[in-house]
Amino acid sequence: MLGVTENTMLIIRNATKEDARAAWDIRNTAILNQCINYYSMDVLRIWTGGELSEEFANDVEIHFYVALYNDQVIATGMIDIEKGKLDAIFVYPNHMRMVRQWGQTRLIQCNQKNQWGLTPLITQHSPINTCVGSGQVLV
Repeated sequence: MLGVTENTMLIIRNATKEDARAAWDIRNTAILNQCINYYSMDVLRIWTGGELSEEFANDVEIHFYVALYNDQVIATGMIDIEKGKLDAIFVYPNHMRMVRQWGQTRLIQCNQKNQWGLTPLITQHSPINTCVGSGQVLV
């Protein structure tokens, strides 16, 4: 099991079109793994069915961020800077605990840095909590 230490390094960056395949795979894996107890398999098949489309790839490039651990994309999602909203977060299930712990650590650090005008983003159901200021994600 991966654990968070002072040296745990997650890098969050804007996604590129080349990240679309990883984002698609992470999304589908996370939905099938985490939602199985809440939705029927028919609903999950609808959500995860189909193929990676050009439209999805374009959305990834424009709206998504990715989290990398050891140079591998392990999480993806959207951050709406203007609304201060973290949305559509998907994490590979085997990295969920580590990402959640990392996010909690960063949230504490962000709250300590609020003298610089950063806004903590807190979502009730998101494993990643982070801070945003001037359009940058602080990690």
